[in-house]
Amino acid sequence: MIKIKYKNNKIEINDVIIDKELLKRVYKIHKQGVNVSISSNELLIFRDFEINKSIYYFFCDDTIYLTFSIKEIRENKSIEINKSTFDEFLSYGIVFPPNTFIKDVFILQNFAKLKINLKTTRKEVCNIYDFSYKKLSSKELESFDILYKLKNIKNCTLFFSGGLDSTILAKKAKDSIKSYLSSGFCFEKCDLIEKKYSVTAAKFLNLDVDYKYYSFEELLVLLPEIIYCTQNTLNHVQTLLIYKLIEESSKKLKYILNGQGADAIFGTNGQYKYLNGIKNFIKNEKEIKHFDFANNSISFYNQKYNIDIDNKHYKDLYLNSYIDLIGDCDFTINSWNAISRHFNKKTIFPFYSKLNYDYVNNFSWEFKCQESKHLLKIFAKNNDISEKIINRKKASFGPISEHWGKYLVPLLPLCTNLAGTVLNEKSLIVQKDYRYNLWNLINISIWEKIFIEEIPPNNIKKEIEFLLKRHSINNYKEKKK
Repeated sequence: MIKIKYKNNKIEINDVIIDKELLKRVYKIHKQGVNVSISSNELLIFRDFEINKSIYYFFCDDTIYLTFSIKEIRENKSIEINKSTFDEFLSYGIVFPPNTFIKDVFILQNFAKLKINLKTTRKEVCNIYDFSYKKLSSKELESFDILYKLKNIKNCTLFFSGGLDSTILAKKAKDSIKSYLSSGFCFEKCDLIEKKYSVTAAKFLNLDVDYKYYSFEELLVLLPEIIYCTQNTLNHVQTLLIYKLIEESSKKLKYILNGQGADAIFGTNGQYKYLNGIKNFIKNEKEIKHFDFANNSISFYNQKYNIDIDNKHYKDLYLNSYIDLIGDCDFTINSWNAISRHFNKKTIFPFYSKLNYDYVNNFSWEFKCQESKHLLKIFAKNNDISEKIINRKKASFGPISEHWGKYLVPLLPLCTNLAGTVLNEKSLIVQKDYRYNLWNLINISIWEKIFIEEIPPNNIKKEIEFLLKRHSINNYKEKKK
């Protein structure tokens, strides 16, 4: 844990007084990814772009505590769910920084700086954003290699989805990749789209990809140990697959390549469509769902967000909308990295870097958004990747079956404490629109059991196994009638 004390115009970092002259430049706390500086009697705290760990902080009098660990927070203060963020979390699977779903605990995100006035010791928990980037010369832009991280990577595993990102990695790092893994959720026959997407690209590139099947029930049982491992809820459902793939990847190959982060830096299809409808400024509305469990039903209301977006300014896009160029990517990468460390592996995200962010921002929005991932597609073409791969339609993500919500229903008894009432199938309309809301509710309920109620993950795992088995037996009896 990092302890920064500010009192009587003095700064102490981990009980060592730091000279203010030194802090006028950026002071990097050794190997922690946290930076401190002073500007006009204001203490600024910010993080490295690629630390790839969640950095939480909380205050106690004139001291700020920063840590990567929920367990360390629990050792230093009591924690509880922040109910005011509940609707937001259930709607999106994340709480927008600097807030978290833990009361009086905040998170330090990329591009954000925490500001403390040293004269008044007033803390501004609202983030101060810095979207500055390095301007590159024409020569630097021409010679820039977005995959510079691959240069020193040897003998690694690639998680191959068949998408543009993993295809580029397969092509550019072929001499270093010793194993190709891919996976998908197995529900009904209609859920084979992910496999077809991966296998067809593998055949085209002549890759020997080991495609692994996992049933959703098999993976649900792992939820408590994954949440305990990452110390966070799983906003990305595919984290279930990532956990199994990392666990089953070759013990001889420490490094894993993953294309996650390419969308965040180079732009998603959704962002392309969104931004291409914008010429100057627009106003839009985004919905937060309200969950009225007390009435044993789910009702919705619209909370209006006025989103004023200038398509040439990253800052406006990021500040005023949850549809941004980082999105939930930071949360996902932090979780996947935690899983890698748990299994003594190291996952490399070659596309997700500050240098790539700098590179991309040297181009105008008008140029970048000619098509989804326009700059990445140019890179692919320049590296002899077939246009059949570059331009094929993106496959639907994850558990696409409209029925996957039914696999979550048996776990609703886990949610009684947070929901304030006993939830069951009859009290919920389980349809496509509710699947992720149920997923988020179950995640935060398990998180609460582990980190607040201090129930061992293995005990919760046994409860999940019991609930799934009971549901299966009841279904069998219903069919026999």
